[in-house]
Formats: sequence, C-alpha cells, structure tokens
Amino acid sequence: MRTKTIDAAIVGTIVAVCAATALTQRSRDVAGSPIDSGHIRYSSLSQINAGNVNALKPVWVYDTGVKGRGWEGNPFVVDGVMYLSIPGGASALDPETGKELWRFVPQGLSRPGRDRGVAYWPGDGALSARILYATADRLYALDAKTGLPIPAFGKDGMVNLRDEVADKYPDALYTISSPAAIYKNLAIISPSTQEFGSKGPSGDPRAFDVRTGKQVWRFHTVPQPGEPLDGSWGPG
Repeated sequence: MRTKTIDAAIVGTIVAVCAATALTQRSRDVAGSPIDSGHIRYSSLSQINAGNVNALKPVWVYDTGVKGRGWEGNPFVVDGVMYLSIPGGASALDPETGKELWRFVPQGLSRPGRDRGVAYWPGDGALSARILYATADRLYALDAKTGLPIPAFGKDGMVNLRDEVADKYPDALYTISSPAAIYKNLAIISPSTQEFGSKGPSGDPRAFDVRTGKQVWRFHTVPQPGEPLDGSWGPG
C-alpha cells in the first residue's frame, strides 16, 4: 500500500472543510470514526469527486507549530467541532475558520509515537462525550469540549498500557499508533511491538472501559494454559 506523509507544521484542510457539513451528520451515527464502523477507510461522501477536485481552493490552514515530524491522522467533525491528532498531541478546531479550540499535549513521554488520529465516544447520558487519544504506550480520555483529561479515567485521565504487559521489558518497543476502535463503552487497542527476539512484551489486543479506564478483556494471541489450543505453541 502506498502511503504519503506531509510536514506536520502545516495541515491543509481543503477536503475536511468542504465536506464538513456531510461529515458532521455522518459522524453523529458512527462512534469513533467518521468513515465507517469497520475501519476500512472507505468514505461514501460524494460532495468532492473527480469532476470538481481540481477546482478546490484552500479555505484556511492550520499550523500545528510542530516542525520536522510527519502527520498521518485523519480529522473528523462531530457536532460542529473538528478533532484530530497532531504530532505529540491532540486538538480540536472550528471547521469553519480553523481556529484552535483546545490542544492537549501529554507530558513525560519517553518515546513519542506517530499518531494516526483520535477516537470519539458520544457519552451515555450520564457522562458527556470523550476523545480517546492513544499515543506511545498510553491511553488518554479527554473531555470533548475542553480537551482536559477525565480525572476518573485511569490515573488522572491516563492508562499506562505497559502495566502488567511490558513491566519486565522497560526498553522494548510497545507503542500505539492507530486510534482506538470504539464499540459501545469499550476502547479497543492493539499495540506495535518488536518483530524479532523470543522475549518481549505481548501484542495482545485489549479493551478498556471508556468511562473508568479499567481493562475489560484481553485476547491472548498466544494461548495461555487452560485456553483453547494452548498446546499448539511450543517454547519461543
């Protein structure tokens, strides 16, 4: 698959702004992704097409202020607010003007990751909407209106994804680059880990409660004792 990276200092939003109206309505119905619930990166939007794409002109430009790092995230619009990841953080914009409404920059990351977007949870009536931001080895829950961490989520708004998984391998690769997949009240993540060596942290997919940050389930990619097919794997 061919991929392209643009300089993170300037993010052009020609497509995002032109499609804001249609995207806003669709995003209300698809939690976590403005494209599709299956995350296959297909959009049914038709306002911009092969017949008019050459006539598009920039409406505004958002300067992230971050130099020298690639940007790979897809912004999306929910209820009149554009959400996106930026190198080393997440932000919310006014899609009509490009004005930054809030910016969240986590502190103390030992190995900043390459972020490819954020996820949206619409709330459950009792709790308001949240932005789930996964980066490096952490998962944050942010207030969708203010960008502030949710104190009741994990520890002061953050879950350390290395806990109970990579504790024994502090220097090994364990990072999240893709946004969490949202299903009901679950944020599902799958990490990138080292691709060589017989010892290291597990890359098991895990699900966390978006309200509390507690782990709900973990799928062992290598079956553990007592699980189906546990005898099919020999020592690594």
